Amino acid sequence: MFRSLKSEAELLLPSTHEVSRGLQEHVLAMMNRDEISILARNDPLITSYGEKLFQKHGHLEHLYQHISCKMRELARLVAAVRQLDSIVIWLADCLCPDKFDIVVKAVKELCGFAQLENKYKIPSLALKLGHSLKKCCRIAICISIKKNDDVKRKSLEDFMYLCDKEWSSEVSSAALSTLASDKMNKPQPIPLTSDIQKLNQYIAAESMKCRAQIEYDIAESAWQILAKVTLVSMILFNRRRAGEAERLLLSEYNKRSKDNLSVEDIADSLSEVERVLCRTMSRVEIRGKHSRIVPVILTPQMVTAIDLLNSTRNSVGISEANPYVFA
Repeated sequence: MFRSLKSEAELLLPSTHEVSRGLQEHVLAMMNRDEISILARNDPLITSYGEKLFQKHGHLEHLYQHISCKMRELARLVAAVRQLDSIVIWLADCLCPDKFDIVVKAVKELCGFAQLENKYKIPSLALKLGHSLKKCCRIAICISIKKNDDVKRKSLEDFMYLCDKEWSSEVSSAALSTLASDKMNKPQPIPLTSDIQKLNQYIAAESMKCRAQIEYDIAESAWQILAKVTLVSMILFNRRRAGEAERLLLSEYNKRSKDNLSVEDIADSLSEVERVLCRTMSRVEIRGKHSRIVPVILTPQMVTAIDLLNSTRNSVGISEANPYVFA
């Protein structure tokens, strides 16, 4: 990732509260320069929430943007509450029982709530803010316990109680209803068999052409096209999320299962067609959503293409530090 000189210089400025180097460099420094990011970087409770997210997801580079979005959502909420109550400065000022109704009103205005229709313009944001507020409230409770501040802890626990009892009826129910109504009668286009055949034929033809070109004379353009069509082929064949497939690691690929019939009991329980498939296909496990293990099946053509990509990645300028197959 490339940062501007201004972003690099901002890392040298003193902060009003302690922020870890990882969160500062990978999340805060990448935020857009606006009033919301200034508020997110300087609010102690929002940065504490960001720290918790970074501790959980900091080893996954593709989730840095997710952490930034969650922090900016809370900063936008604080800015909305400030418009309704000038006394509020930080997020911690919102987590008081007497501010609960103001917070609910700010969420509704921020998410475009239409009272007559009982619908939200952005229902998902209303749900996300509810989850984030509760997590921030728990963080603030832990901080007050460490500081032995019983008055603050009692106030935060009362706010959490209100969230548990009233947030659903005030915010969540209408948001969930909006999401459900938006899905009703929504057309779901189904691809035609002929279209799928054309796509697969095109992918196969492009893959063969690029492999022949790379074997004759390595070109960066051909390498990139081969990587793209191989990735698309893998996504279509396995019906996996694009984000899961594109983050296939070299280490995971090299550990793939090549002999699926090594256990005799399993081999005896398979049909002849299944045995043939096991002999020709390779299986690799990747990290899926919520850290679930997701199996991916690779055809011989995919394996040939990936092996060619791996053997020529240095020739097209791919850094050795890049851990991804589809670099």
